[in-house]
Amino acid sequence: RFVVMLCKNKNLDWDIDMAKRFVRTYRDHQYHISLSPLFKEFLEEYGKDVVVLSNGQDEHQRRKFKSLQLDKYIPEDHLFPSGQIGVANPNKEAFLKVLDILGQKPEDWTYVGDHYVNDMLGASSAGMHTLQINRHHHQEGPAAEKVVYSEEECLAFIRSKE
Repeated sequence: RFVVMLCKNKNLDWDIDMAKRFVRTYRDHQYHISLSPLFKEFLEEYGKDVVVLSNGQDEHQRRKFKSLQLDKYIPEDHLFPSGQIGVANPNKEAFLKVLDILGQKPEDWTYVGDHYVNDMLGASSAGMHTLQINRHHHQEGPAAEKVVYSEEECLAFIRSKE
């Protein structure tokens, strides 16, 4: 029903059967995801220095992490579903809690995300540097210190900061 209401809000003409098919298809495919070759290469070199904060229930996000094989590159204690820490983006406390667990200061970290409100506003309000990867040209704003539009640009910018 939520999907039908959402579609009506966006002026899409979906009935309950169409919404059920959509949800079923999403559930069937949500864990059939993989990292791009560019990000795999990057994580092979820098994964030990990467921390992941992802909105969602702990078990659901961890299944995504497993599908992406993040454990091959990123230490397990650097993977933080918001369901695990009890607070979600864009609440600045989500970012601060992760940094506190790791014994780190916000100003020493750059948060890379694709959602302006959840990622850029949240990380910026926590005092972190921000890099928005905006592949689909969605909302941007001043909380993103840098905006890039592709994986190549993202990784080139990160490497330029070494």
